[in-house]
Amino acid sequence: MTTSDYIALLGGIASVFAALAAWRSAEIAKQATQQAARQQRETLVRQTSAAAQSVVTRANRVIQLAASVRVAYEQLITLSHRSLVAADSEVLAKSAQHGTRAQKICDAGNAVLSSELESKSDAELARTLTSLEVFLVELDGLKEAVSTELNGYEKESQIRRETNARMQAAALGAKLQPGNPRP
Repeated sequence: MTTSDYIALLGGIASVFAALAAWRSAEIAKQATQQAARQQRETLVRQTSAAAQSVVTRANRVIQLAASVRVAYEQLITLSHRSLVAADSEVLAKSAQHGTRAQKICDAGNAVLSSELESKSDAELARTLTSLEVFLVELDGLKEAVSTELNGYEKESQIRRETNARMQAAALGAKLQPGNPRP
């Protein structure tokens, strides 16, 4: 064997090692890509689950607030010394609609939580997550509307309480005046 044969043999061996190294690098890159895809999917599943939980929590809060509106409004009616009329039913129906819509959204969030998120495709998960994010925005609007309505009725009730207390104090003061035969 000549020197050029040895060089050719060493070159061939080096080529084999280079091919093995390239193959191993490609395998490592493939594994890294698969790992990244798995992590991205796990993140998408977690985000979807967390968004569904947030939807359920916020929806339940809006449902509670909507129920509180009815109580606050009825208290206001009582403090106003009158009974419910048809116009009041329309006012109460509006807050009931908010509560009904929040309940539907809550049910949708619970449906997502009870589903097998891991078995859904990435596209389905992305669509579900988008829907949940839209629900969260809608719930924020519902909560704002119901809270504003509730705060208004509570403030009006407080004003009525103070007015009624002043009127009772004035009536009691008139009864206790000297020369008034009835105490």
